[in-house]
Amino acid sequence: MAAILDWEQLKMAHLVWRINFRSLLNGGSGKLEDSKIKDHTQCDMGKWLHGEGREKFGTNPMYHDLVEYHKIFHEMATNAYQEYSAGNKDRAAVILEKITDHSNALMALIDQFKTVAKSAPVEETKIAGFEPYVWTPAFEIGISQIDGQHKSLVNLTNELGQAVHLRRANHMISEVIYKLEDYTKTHFSAEEMLLESINYKGISEHKQKHSDFIDYLSSYRLQVMNGQKNGMDLHDFLGKWLINHIQVSDRDYVNEINARQQPVEAGLFSRLFRVFS
Repeated sequence: MAAILDWEQLKMAHLVWRINFRSLLNGGSGKLEDSKIKDHTQCDMGKWLHGEGREKFGTNPMYHDLVEYHKIFHEMATNAYQEYSAGNKDRAAVILEKITDHSNALMALIDQFKTVAKSAPVEETKIAGFEPYVWTPAFEIGISQIDGQHKSLVNLTNELGQAVHLRRANHMISEVIYKLEDYTKTHFSAEEMLLESINYKGISEHKQKHSDFIDYLSSYRLQVMNGQKNGMDLHDFLGKWLINHIQVSDRDYVNEINARQQPVEAGLFSRLFRVFS
């Protein structure tokens, strides 16, 4: 059985490196493990990313973003350490500032990926009366970062359906709804940043649909906590709403992007979804 991954500890390890390196620059005695910095696959996060993580999430676009950001962190840290070792403290300090900005984006990406990892479907089991929603290429809109988030939302919707059909306690069902609500807010915020960046003509209506959906989830969760709802109808509603939103509302702005002949996988779009996590 695989060990439970401590994401906060992994984040802290990279933060501690920055603190120790800054201490060295200031004449302190911070300790650095040179071998783990040079090889991004040898720190604890790197071992997981290139082992168990790759096996479980190798097809998820967000996983590949995380691998790339983690690799760049180590490359920048190696350069900074080399400059420091060569006596170029000023150059090392400049690189450290860039590392700090990059590290903040990496930490945010880790936080978003934690939700993906938690919502990843477990080994499929047959539950009487439960029909999970199955992600198919027909749902893809052509922007890998958004497709990855949509897929995670489908997984969370199925997690809710499983909890309901297994007659979990109300507080457990409300926890799944809260997780879905929290991740949906992250996804909607990232998507709205994209729409603002392209001056999408239908952004006001799109934002209103997002707001109404969040309000509905929040209200429903409270009703589950109070024993007024059991979540049975929510699973069906979520699946239908999500599929319609992807295939109608989201495809509309993708069509507008394509009509302008703006690439959706490069430049601004890729940076938006990597930084906003």
